[in-house]
Amino acid sequence: MSLSTFYAPRIRIPSMIQRGKTQTVSLSIYRDNAKVTPSACTYQLLDEDGTDIISTAAGTISSGDCQFTINSSIVPDSMTLSDGLYEIWEVTIDAIDYTFQRPAYLCRRPLYPVVSQIDLESCYSDLSNLLPASYTNGYQTWIDEAWVRIVERLRQQGNLPYLITDPQTLRGVHLELALALIWRNMHSAIGTASGYLDLYQTHIKSYEYQWKQLSFRYDMDEDGMPDNHKERKAAQPIISTANPPRFGFWNRWYRSF
Repeated sequence: MSLSTFYAPRIRIPSMIQRGKTQTVSLSIYRDNAKVTPSACTYQLLDEDGTDIISTAAGTISSGDCQFTINSSIVPDSMTLSDGLYEIWEVTIDAIDYTFQRPAYLCRRPLYPVVSQIDLESCYSDLSNLLPASYTNGYQTWIDEAWVRIVERLRQQGNLPYLITDPQTLRGVHLELALALIWRNMHSAIGTASGYLDLYQTHIKSYEYQWKQLSFRYDMDEDGMPDNHKERKAAQPIISTANPPRFGFWNRWYRSF
């Protein structure tokens, strides 16, 4: 058996498994710019201690994707929410078994985006006229990519996306990043004389500025409601360097100056 072929599972963000719902999870696998269709797959779901929530069970292959249906009885409403779950996919490709691992959240409610193409066109009314006919799903590719990057950035800065209770607060950063990605792609496709590079730079700067101002209501105690309707959590941690620590060596060193 050889595992030297590097198949790429399309894992962009953790899988969000909603508590108390029957739902289907899926995994796509790519190689050589094409989707790979496995001949078989199994699925396993582990909690943060490595204990089976779902023991290894056969999945299905649909439209080239590995799929598994999680019954609501497996993840009942009484189950403790967690950001430490793992999915284990065992996938057979050309008679060789490959194992792919994906992190997962068990959440009360997944976080969904609030931006669609109509929002982009509210900024640029002729945007649809610039789209090549081959792009049958409109600008959804860039809208989705921007959303994935935002969710991942939230995670990297210590936020659990599914605990954000007012998703509309992410509209501004999502809109600006999606437009930035669109104009960068236009610049790449058409060239420097198009002026699209300037539009990209405008929107990426606006995205970064809005991110620094971003805050939202947050459900820290995981009861389904914001902890305090009058308080908001900053997306980006605030690090103060104005004052040194007031203890031990560093305090004595600071006072010596």
